[in-house]
Amino acid sequence: MSPADERFFGAIGRFTVSWAWLELGLDISVSVIHRHLNGEAIQSEAPWSLQRKLDYLRAAPKKLLPLASYRQRITALADAVELMLETRHDIIHGCIIEHTEGTGSAVMARLRRGEGSKPKAFAASADDVLNVAILADKIAGQSLELGDELRAKFSPM
Repeated sequence: MSPADERFFGAIGRFTVSWAWLELGLDISVSVIHRHLNGEAIQSEAPWSLQRKLDYLRAAPKKLLPLASYRQRITALADAVELMLETRHDIIHGCIIEHTEGTGSAVMARLRRGEGSKPKAFAASADDVLNVAILADKIAGQSLELGDELRAKFSPM
């Protein structure tokens, strides 16, 4: 495999790892809220899909007084994640449909809910994916910081 292609596939891996860290922070926050702050008042079961996690986190500071001071921070985090959702779905769920060896890029496609069998095709390069991986890593840091802070403040040791 060429160095350009290694860089491209490495960028996809870096994005995937960064996104996993981002979602781990969301999961920690949801878990603390649900287990220790009466999160059942928001919904009976803790959410697992990404959009439901974001909706849950947005609702938490409005419904649970101990989280009122976190409202702006949670909203900003959820907004940042939502801005990346389409890109995340493209990279994580997309498949390569055209790749020329040595270019460090590919044409990818993925099916979108509600659009039948017509795939969304898009070009992706190592630089494109690395740029969003860097952004995902930054948001992951914010997500993990929030989750850790909520855990330390509200979860009994």
